[in-house]
Amino acid sequence: MSRIRKMAACNSDDDTMSNGTSHHVTHALEFMTEEEGKEFQEFRRSIGIVGTFTKQMVKMAIAQLKPEFENMAVKAAEQAFDNKMTKVRELNEELNKRERELKQLRLEKKILQAKLDKERVVKSRPDSVETKEKELKRMEADISNLKMKLRKTTDDLKHERDRLSEEEKKRLELESTLQADVERLRKELDRVKGQLGQLRSAKNVGDDETRKLRERERQLLDEMEMIRKQQPRLHKRKLFA
Repeated sequence: MSRIRKMAACNSDDDTMSNGTSHHVTHALEFMTEEEGKEFQEFRRSIGIVGTFTKQMVKMAIAQLKPEFENMAVKAAEQAFDNKMTKVRELNEELNKRERELKQLRLEKKILQAKLDKERVVKSRPDSVETKEKELKRMEADISNLKMKLRKTTDDLKHERDRLSEEEKKRLELESTLQADVERLRKELDRVKGQLGQLRSAKNVGDDETRKLRERERQLLDEMEMIRKQQPRLHKRKLFA
């Protein structure tokens, strides 16, 4: 029997024939005795019955547990909802409690104030009343200071933003003006250099016209240098290259 079990285990993954019996199993049956063959076939049938029974049991178990799982999910959702409702109720209760305490304090203050007004004895006022009044005044002063500080900070921020916007506008206008001046001077310088080149080619280096052109060239270079110093950003953009 142990030999049959080993053969069945070894051939469990073999290719099967059309009748469901593997080629290796059919080959092995040819070498078995009749009794061993019957025993092996019975063993295979029992395995099939057990496998079918196991699958059916799993399906039945899933079918039985599915409603329970669904019920558990519903209960979990209900529990979460109940927890949130409990939290809301607790917060409402705390709020109501605070409001009642506030009303009680206001009422006590009115009663004390009425007694003080009736007795008209300022010097004999309870220390607790003086303390609360000081705290109230201090809180009111702090709130007032915070409001003033916030208002001042907001105004300063607005002024700073406006100032930066105006400065940026002026910068762009100046940059545009200086750029136009640079282009104008560059064209003039190119014209002067061109005339100097013509004079050099004509070998009229020492005449008065050449001297005037060289002087004009120096003036143009000086003007462009002054513009460069006024606007370093133009220099960074290599406008004077």
